Amino acid sequence: MKTFFLQRKFTLFFIILLGIGSFVWQRTPNPITEAYPFGEANFGIKIPGDFSFIILPDTQYYSQKHPEILMSQMNWIKDFHQELNTQAVITLGDIVQSRDDREEEWQNATKAYDILDNTNLPYNVLPGNHDISESGATKLFNRYFPPERFDQKPWYGGNHDGTNRNNFITFDVEGIDFVVVSLEYCPPDNATLWAREVFERHSDKIGVLATHAYLNAVGVRSEECKRSTRRGDNSGMNIWEKVVKPSKNVQIVMNGHFHAKQGGTYLTTEVDDRTVHQIMSNYQDFENGGNGFLRIMSFFIEGETIRVNAYSPFIESFLTDSVNNFEFEIDGLSS
Repeated sequence: MKTFFLQRKFTLFFIILLGIGSFVWQRTPNPITEAYPFGEANFGIKIPGDFSFIILPDTQYYSQKHPEILMSQMNWIKDFHQELNTQAVITLGDIVQSRDDREEEWQNATKAYDILDNTNLPYNVLPGNHDISESGATKLFNRYFPPERFDQKPWYGGNHDGTNRNNFITFDVEGIDFVVVSLEYCPPDNATLWAREVFERHSDKIGVLATHAYLNAVGVRSEECKRSTRRGDNSGMNIWEKVVKPSKNVQIVMNGHFHAKQGGTYLTTEVDDRTVHQIMSNYQDFENGGNGFLRIMSFFIEGETIRVNAYSPFIESFLTDSVNNFEFEIDGLSS
């Protein structure tokens, strides 16, 4: 009997401790979580910066099978762009999966991009290999994302050949000028020449290059364009030699396309007196074709630093590994 009462007392004591622990856990403020106005931030994610870019890689499976995920990404951008002081959305190609074969995928995509249009945020588009038909045509890309969709937007700079296969945008943030040039998957020589000329004309701006295939899954610039869905043969290494290296204002290159286990790779290269930061992002091998993960690039003017985090509005979660949480310095953020 004595043993029985001791067991009951110990059990009651344990329950009280557990209740106190739960009470304290629920009421202890988490400065990391509270720093972000959305979702459940994991420990180690730092506060947002002075302004941000959102990076949207390879949304093809969302357009094909999970349009609700793409809608969740765009609605999150709309709902939180003021809190994060988002200044641009940069996409990396493969808008859809089935090229010109299934128009409903393009309809799913354009419905989501309509939300982005209504924010008035600068954004780009470019065709990945899954947006280009086997013949090299982009019939549905041209139909749903023509220059006319962007012509009236003050940040739209223009395009290469009358379509948005290759285009650029310009904008300024607190007196800091940016030019973002977008190149199609494996661009032809005339497109790479055009891109270099755009960067030269805007040499007073921080240059960002967005394309589909550039840095591969092991963090090396790609050397081949193997697929038939292309117009040119300029691989990542060719783009480096013909566009990035000679364009002295280009400090950031971003791409998707390649499949990396953790969702991305990162490479820095010193050239002349600048560092070029090359970032590959692609979550399509995750559950549900990516589970809604995108990247937040937070800019810190003091210190000229950019912090990169990966977040999913769909499952309200961050990725906390070093591949998806890192920072680097660039020139030109502070006077």
